[in-house]
Amino acid sequence: MTPGMEELLMERVGKGVEVELVDKTRRRGFVYTVDPISHNTVMLTKPEGGAGEAGNWGASMLFNGAVKSVADAPIVEIDFASMEQDHPLTRRDRVPAEEHDPAKVAERLESVKDRLSAHRVSFTVQEGTIVILDGVARLPAPYSKHDIVCQNPVVLERMRRTIFHD
Repeated sequence: MTPGMEELLMERVGKGVEVELVDKTRRRGFVYTVDPISHNTVMLTKPEGGAGEAGNWGASMLFNGAVKSVADAPIVEIDFASMEQDHPLTRRDRVPAEEHDPAKVAERLESVKDRLSAHRVSFTVQEGTIVILDGVARLPAPYSKHDIVCQNPVVLERMRRTIFHD
């Protein structure tokens, strides 16, 4: 990868881009994630002529060293939340209904806040999501260890141990 390319891609997570690869091909889509260690990138792309709806998008892996240049590209907005809800393997389908009971969710929220405070971890609650360490990690409802979202696997595991284990 051209020096500095991984930073350019990391800055564009969730944004539309057009990338030129070293083999002179181009890909257009959204940067979904960039692995912090290998710098491999996952992009959501659509087939040529696709309508841009959730079902028409696929994932492309761009390996470290394959990207020659990155440019911002206006692309139709995607509602990632609705894509996740419609996917057959989403968490909502795997979690027992009682875990979504509002009283239990509120109880877990308070428990997580207490654990974070006890371990002196900075956090805020924004629209029902716990934002940890200024956005390094997020924990949305129903606040289980499987719901933590973090791109860094070391931080992710540390947050799981801190919040859900003694």
